[in-house]
Amino acid sequence: MSLAMKHKKRALAKAENAKARAAGIRPAPVVSPDNYDLQVAIASLDRDLDRLSALDSVADKITLKANELLPKYLPFVDASLAAGELHQNPVLVRSAMWALDVDDMETGMRLADACVAQQQLAPEHFKRDLPTFFAETVADWAERQLKENASGSPWIDQVCERLADNTWPTTNDIVRGKVFKVAGQLAEANGDRQAALDHYRRAQEENPRAGCKQRIDKLTTQLGAGA
Repeated sequence: MSLAMKHKKRALAKAENAKARAAGIRPAPVVSPDNYDLQVAIASLDRDLDRLSALDSVADKITLKANELLPKYLPFVDASLAAGELHQNPVLVRSAMWALDVDDMETGMRLADACVAQQQLAPEHFKRDLPTFFAETVADWAERQLKENASGSPWIDQVCERLADNTWPTTNDIVRGKVFKVAGQLAEANGDRQAALDHYRRAQEENPRAGCKQRIDKLTTQLGAGA
């Protein structure tokens, strides 16, 4: 992207933020043109994204993210968060995504929370906003844990909490239903039938096509009429 185009995008973003302020809506952060360290990090990120794109193997991409890119960018991201900086920060966004990609759930959830709290924007080619993307990514991870007879806690439980209290605001009923359904499946696999039933019921409330009705009927019978 040319320098002129970047300036134009920043100007458009500032104009949108001005409209948002007038409407009483908290605007998303924008890149500060005088934040030299951020601009250097973004330029480096662009080069590293090209490196990732050149790799055909998913395994190779995961290795690059885990062994080189996350260790490279996390110190910058953590310093920015510690300083309380509020800019549109694609380095923070990508680091959150990469951490979840490599199953570093603790780091991924921490950075995802920061992204959502700061109203960071998803990369341009993404079709979903970040709360929706993060919620589904963790649900997909939790599904893999279920298949491997491993626990998805506490991460899938935390996502359920963030959706329930709207900390991660998303109107995507399919993703919302998916998160609670997976949480129900994990709870049921762990023998916690009441928690499973509660999650399945919430999944159906979020998405009537979540596919939990048979599990709800079975668990309700098992737990008794008062369940």
